[in-house]
Amino acid sequence: MIELFAEETLTQLFWIITLAGAPFWGLMIFLPGKPYTRHLCTPYLAPPIFALGLIYLYYQLWSVGLPDAPTGLDYSDQAAVATHPLVLLILWSHAQILNLFLGESIYIDARKRKWSIPVELVLCWLLGPIGLLVYALRLMLAKAGGK
Repeated sequence: MIELFAEETLTQLFWIITLAGAPFWGLMIFLPGKPYTRHLCTPYLAPPIFALGLIYLYYQLWSVGLPDAPTGLDYSDQAAVATHPLVLLILWSHAQILNLFLGESIYIDARKRKWSIPVELVLCWLLGPIGLLVYALRLMLAKAGGK
């Protein structure tokens, strides 16, 4: 029912959530050495601010009514909960916040090592843990090579 009356608003929220971190990703990828990038791209600045939006989504979910609890433990019962539009936005927001936190964390580590990591950051932005995996492989190769 919520989709019927709020489809446009839900779509707008989806794009806001998706693009909210773009300025931070852009700074880390294209301007990693700038002083303002170092000051703004810290895992304890933007992700907690974006978490306020996540709290708002939880409040909205509470206001419209929580989806029915899963009746079983199999996949289809659990997946049915994620089909609620606000739950989907909450999950998407959660993923975006964690990806940004992860990206900013590896950005800081790479900066200490004086590494350029645009590929790892793009992967982290789009695929989260895959970017971390590539960065971890690079760390292992660097340690194996004595760098």
